[in-house]
Amino acid sequence: MLLHATPLDPRALASDLWSPDDLPDRRLWTRLVTTVAFLCERLDAPTTRHPRAPRRGLQRFCDNPRVDSERLTERAQTRLLRTLEAFPLLVFAHDTTEVDKVGRSEPDDTGPLRSNAARGYLVHSCVAVDPGTHSLLGVLDAHAWRRSWTLRRQDHKTRAPHDKESVKWRRGVRRAVAVASRHGLTAVLVHAFDREGDVHENFTFARRGRHRVVVRAAQDRRIAEGEGMLWTYLSAQPVRDTQTQVVRTEVSASARKAAATEGDAALARFETKVAKLPASRTATVELRFATVTLTPK
Repeated sequence: MLLHATPLDPRALASDLWSPDDLPDRRLWTRLVTTVAFLCERLDAPTTRHPRAPRRGLQRFCDNPRVDSERLTERAQTRLLRTLEAFPLLVFAHDTTEVDKVGRSEPDDTGPLRSNAARGYLVHSCVAVDPGTHSLLGVLDAHAWRRSWTLRRQDHKTRAPHDKESVKWRRGVRRAVAVASRHGLTAVLVHAFDREGDVHENFTFARRGRHRVVVRAAQDRRIAEGEGMLWTYLSAQPVRDTQTQVVRTEVSASARKAAATEGDAALARFETKVAKLPASRTATVELRFATVTLTPK
């Protein structure tokens, strides 16, 4: 994978990861390079802002039976692992992305997503990060699945931990560690979870497996330090860093569609609310952290 010192040139990136010999003909190689360039453009704008032709070209490339996806994935992963050999410390950032396929071309095997108007798949990825420069080095591993419509109508609190969706965090760590071990990486690995990963089973899993895990706290837990509660203790810690980010206001197409199905009056109310939204807002995040000892009841 290209390191942070190398400009992100999509064509150079494609040539660094693959060669024309990885595809059956030159036309598909050209399509692969075009696809990489298209995906790089998407880093700054959602897919819907791009013309339909390149989006359809991307879909046709992904659906082409002559494209050996396993070979392309293996080549890219091998290139990334060779890069990771030089690092004594790595952060593996884990997170989940929704792939919304609702619409006329929706496949038959999609599952529910964030709402009844969104259906598709989920992809849980592990991204390797250089903690020294904060550079994203590449995607080490990813696995996809779909939610079951049956489980969605059951009481989630009664299910065993291994039957809950939160198992994706533990599965992601196992898969990433297995890839790193097979390649012989010697770096110290630190796994980073978002707030969704603040689950008791993840902590017991990390302790038993001796995995280094950093989790963005989502729940006020009982701890041994300070006055005994996490939020109180963290609020007393110094601010280590402050980040600001301009967030664009994006109206969900599925939300607009859901309002339209309720009638013209509901759609009019929806559009009135949308018109009052600012074009963007500035979000400020203060970073506080501490090592704590959990003390369950």
